[in-house]
Amino acid sequence: MQIEFGSTYLNLVAKQWAKYRDKRLLDGHLYKLPPTSEEEGEYGTHIVGGGARFLQAGSSLALECVVTHTRAPPTAVLWYHDNHVLDYDAPRGGISLQVEKSGQQTSSRLLVSSVRESDSGNYTCVPVNAPTASVAVHVNN
Repeated sequence: MQIEFGSTYLNLVAKQWAKYRDKRLLDGHLYKLPPTSEEEGEYGTHIVGGGARFLQAGSSLALECVVTHTRAPPTAVLWYHDNHVLDYDAPRGGISLQVEKSGQQTSSRLLVSSVRESDSGNYTCVPVNAPTASVAVHVNN
């Protein structure tokens, strides 16, 4: 048995999938995903120093995320520890965030003071409208 759908139905499904696929929910807001053509601009994201950090408890964690862009910089850069957003209001305290935009590059720095074992995990830099980058952090006593 073969079922045929009208081209109008398939076009509607394709458009809805494209709308869903091109958006991301961040911090309770829906943002458009990075552009894919030269005309709209291109983005690249990386965390300076590679994909893993090993620290002693009591030391400071410093991460730098660099976003390169051919057109407009990201409107915001968020940091996550595992699935929790990091900001000045985080219950952990001792968190400093800094963003610097210059030319075709945006840098975001995250500083976490006096790290402890519970600070181990995955840290992700999430620029709005650009790809994400992550680093694994391991804190030893």
